[in-house]
Amino acid sequence: MHLQSAFLQMLTGRFVSLGVMAVGFAVLGRLLDPAAFGYFALAFAVYGMAEVMAQFGLRQLVIARETAHSRAEIAAAAGLSLAIASGLCLVGLAVAWGAG
Repeated sequence: MHLQSAFLQMLTGRFVSLGVMAVGFAVLGRLLDPAAFGYFALAFAVYGMAEVMAQFGLRQLVIARETAHSRAEIAAAAGLSLAIASGLCLVGLAVAWGAG
C-alpha cells in the first residue's frame, strides 16, 4: 500500500508541476518579446537536457560503484545520456515548430 501511495503522490506532484509550468510559460509568453522568450526557451531546453542526464542515473552509477570507472565507461554513459536528452529535446522542438 505504501508503494501505491508513493506512486500517486509522485504522479500528482508531476501533474501539478506541469500545470504550474504551463501557466508560467503562458505568462512569460505574454510578457516577453519573441526574442527574449526564445532565449528563455533555449535555456529551458538546455536545463531539460541536463535534468534528463541526471535522471537517467549517471551520477548514482558513478557514486554507487566501488571500483573506479574507466574514462571510456564514463564517456559512453555521458554520451548515451546526452544522446537521449538531445533526441527528446529535438522531438519537443519539432512539435513546437510544427504547432507554431
